[in-house]
Amino acid sequence: VTFLEMMFKDSRIANLMAWGIEGRDYEINADGVACYIEGNETPAYHSADFLTANAFAVTPWDGSDPDLRDQQREYMEASPISRYLGFACDTTDVTNEITAMTNAVSEYGPQINSGMADETAFNDFLAKMEAGNVQAIIDHYQTNLDSWEASNQ
Repeated sequence: VTFLEMMFKDSRIANLMAWGIEGRDYEINADGVACYIEGNETPAYHSADFLTANAFAVTPWDGSDPDLRDQQREYMEASPISRYLGFACDTTDVTNEITAMTNAVSEYGPQINSGMADETAFNDFLAKMEAGNVQAIIDHYQTNLDSWEASNQ
């Protein structure tokens, strides 16, 4: 538990998890950002700050503003909180429809998501969605959302 707390709060551990060992895998330059050590641009370990427990504890990487974490924190704190936070839909009544959508997405998703689907495949996908009654799912979610909003005003 102590180590988990260190992963979230201690910048030494956060930097270790993101960039490796300071002085061997990276160094902090004069601007205050982490960078490769000259002559060691391919260290044994190098990850990414967003994969750490708390990116706010990680020193920004070369090319970023030294005050990047402060900018990110300000942006996060200024972001509006969705009024839908806390909403969860009971999908029991549309299980069959969701199964049909899942099957359609499994069949056509990879080619559509990769841009390999032609217009015919895309239209076939939409037809399967309609045949599986996608509108029933949309209507069910809207009904649940309306009810949830009415009870949470």
